[in-house]
Amino acid sequence: MMNEEDYIYKFYIVNENNLAALSCSSLWFSVSYDFNDPFEGAVLPVFENFDSSAVINIVKNMHELVCNGTLSENNILGIKKSSKVEFEQEFVEKYLSDKNLMRNLKKIFFENFIDIRENLLNNSGMCSFSVTKYNNKPIDNILMWSHYGAGFKGFCIKYNKNKILKSLPEKSILNQQLIEYSDTPIEIDVHKFTTDCLEAFKKVKNLSCNFMDMFFIKHKSWEYESELRLMHEHGGLVKITPESIEEIYLGGKMANDKKELVFKLLQQQNDNVSFFESQMKKSEFGFEHYPFQYKGK
Repeated sequence: MMNEEDYIYKFYIVNENNLAALSCSSLWFSVSYDFNDPFEGAVLPVFENFDSSAVINIVKNMHELVCNGTLSENNILGIKKSSKVEFEQEFVEKYLSDKNLMRNLKKIFFENFIDIRENLLNNSGMCSFSVTKYNNKPIDNILMWSHYGAGFKGFCIKYNKNKILKSLPEKSILNQQLIEYSDTPIEIDVHKFTTDCLEAFKKVKNLSCNFMDMFFIKHKSWEYESELRLMHEHGGLVKITPESIEEIYLGGKMANDKKELVFKLLQQQNDNVSFFESQMKKSEFGFEHYPFQYKGK
């Protein structure tokens, strides 16, 4: 039996790109350049545990990975293959002779952290949906219709989340998670992140879950979106099964010819879709949803 939590909603503007994506049963996964939140992926780096012994241990582990071929010699510190004794002597000499070395190493590790973050933002794709929260369905959310439904001139699709996920290639979804809303960015322990990266190189475990969480946190001002986000391995159009569409809600201010266009376009792909027309209530702030009556041929 399906629960409301199994359904996710997405608002659309009626334009050429959205209609083209729907015509080929696809979702658009945006890259960071297209995000409307200027603080996307914002973090607070924490160096509390990044003391001298921690840095030395990380550098030694990097040398070990270079020597066994797991890590390239073209690494962030330029570490080359050498015997363990030779490397440790060389590193200790540098460490003892250069008072700024520790500060420089921390800076390098932090810059590497930023590079990995930017690479994920620029190459992976995000697709955002709204979910029912506190018994309030997205189709009854005035701000969502206003901001993402073209001021009630667009439409909203109710998707079956499980059918979407099953129709996507295995492992193509890097993460799926509800957005957490906060007054402050997420804290990332740079030392833990760096050691996790080394463990990932060793194939011991995947990249830190805490690191991935930065892509699923937004300021509280966005809370009205009640967002669930899918993170795909790349941006662009991604095909899904037409059966993942359960219901369509047409905005009351949408032109009749556009309503009929959306109706014909999606019914051709899945004739089990239920169509509704949303109207503003006359006596209060809210919406009512009626079965859509197609009047065309």
